[in-house]
Amino acid sequence: MVIQTTNAAASDAALAAYEEAGRTQLERIRPERTDNEPSPSHQSKNALKHQINRGHLYAEDRITLSPEALREIRELKMRDQEVRSHELAHSSVGGQYAGSPTYAYTRGPDGRLYAVGGEVDIDTSTVPGDPEATLEKAEKIVSSALAPANPSAADRNIAARANQMAAEARSQMMREAQEEVVGDEINGKQQESRFTGVSGIYPFSSPPPADLTGPASINLLV
Repeated sequence: MVIQTTNAAASDAALAAYEEAGRTQLERIRPERTDNEPSPSHQSKNALKHQINRGHLYAEDRITLSPEALREIRELKMRDQEVRSHELAHSSVGGQYAGSPTYAYTRGPDGRLYAVGGEVDIDTSTVPGDPEATLEKAEKIVSSALAPANPSAADRNIAARANQMAAEARSQMMREAQEEVVGDEINGKQQESRFTGVSGIYPFSSPPPADLTGPASINLLV
C-alpha cells in the first residue's frame, strides 16, 4: 500500500509538471499585447463606427434622428423608388434603341444614397434608305418615351419628335408607292404597244352584209 501511494504521488507530481510546462510553452508562442494595441472589443467598435460614417450601417443606440430627418428619409425612399421605376420603364420598352438607366444621387440624414433623378439615352436617328424601318423605330421610341406612369416634359418632347419622324417616314413610303404605280402603268403601255402594231389597232370584225337593195336575177329552166 505504501508503494502504491508513493507511485500515485509521483504520478500526480509528473502530471502537474507537464501541465506547467505546457502553459509556459503557450505563453512563449502567444504574442503579448502591448498597452497601445486596441483590444478586440475596441476594434469592433471602431469598425462599427466606420461603417456608420460610410452609411453602411444604422445604429439606433449611436444615432438619434429628429422627426424632420425621419420624414425626409421617407420622402427620399419614395423618390428613389419612383425614379428607378420611371427610368426602368423607358429602358425596358425602348429595347435595342434605349441604353441603361443612369441616376443622380443625394445622401440622406441616415448616410444612405438615394436616387433623385435619372435618364436613359435613346437613339432617335432615322434608318437611311429604309422608311419602313424608320417608321417602326419611331413607333418604338414613342412607346418608350410614354412608358412611365407619369411622363415628364422631356419625355413628351421626345415622343413628339418621334411622331414627326414617323409622319415623314409614312410620307416617303406613300411617294415611293405612287412612283411604283406610275412606273407599272408606263411599263404596261409599252408592253401593249408591242402587240398593236405601228399604224394602229386592228380589231376583229365581221364582214359587211351583202347588198340586198339591187335587182335579183332569176334563171328559169325551160
